[in-house]
Amino acid sequence: AVVNDKGTVTALVPGTTKVTATSNEDNSFSDVCIVNVEQVVTNVTGITVSPASLNMTVGDKQQLSATIKPADATNGEYSWSTSDANIASVTADGLVTAVSAGSATICVTSKDGGYHANCNVKVRNKVDKITVKGSQDYVYIGKTVQLSYELEPAGVEAEIEWVSMNTDAATVSSSGVVTG
Repeated sequence: AVVNDKGTVTALVPGTTKVTATSNEDNSFSDVCIVNVEQVVTNVTGITVSPASLNMTVGDKQQLSATIKPADATNGEYSWSTSDANIASVTADGLVTAVSAGSATICVTSKDGGYHANCNVKVRNKVDKITVKGSQDYVYIGKTVQLSYELEPAGVEAEIEWVSMNTDAATVSSSGVVTG
C-alpha cells in the first residue's frame, strides 16, 4: 500500500502493512495503523461453450471453447467432462474425440459457482462403402430414373450428394432422380 501526504491509502497488492502517521513539527508524536489489503473478488456469474452442438464421425477431433462471465472474474478456471467417454471423450483443454457412434454430452463447469454449459455431440460411424442402385442402367431422353444407394456398414448415416459428370447427357437432382 502507498500513503499520500493527506493520509489516503492506495492498495497495491494483497497483504498487511503498517501505516505510520508522524507530526512534521515534532517527530515524537506518531501513531501506527495496521492496514489489511484484500483482493477484490469478482464472482463468476455464468459460463458458455462454443459450439453448443457437434456432428462428428468416428475418429474426428473438435476443439471446444468456454467463456467465463464476467470476463474479469477472479477465478476463471473451469473443467471439462463427458456423459459417455465410450462415445465422445474430452481432454482437460476441451478437445473432443469421437470414439464410437451414439450421442454424448460434453459439460464445462466453472470452479467458482459450479456454473455449467453443455455441448451435445452426435457421433456417426464412417462410411466404408456406397453402392448406387437404380431400376435400370439407362434413361431415355426426356424421361427420368430414380436412383438409390446403400451404405456400409449397415446402419451408418451420411449425407449424399448426387452429381452428373456430363450434364449435357443427363442431370441428377439432389434426391437422385436422373433426367435424360
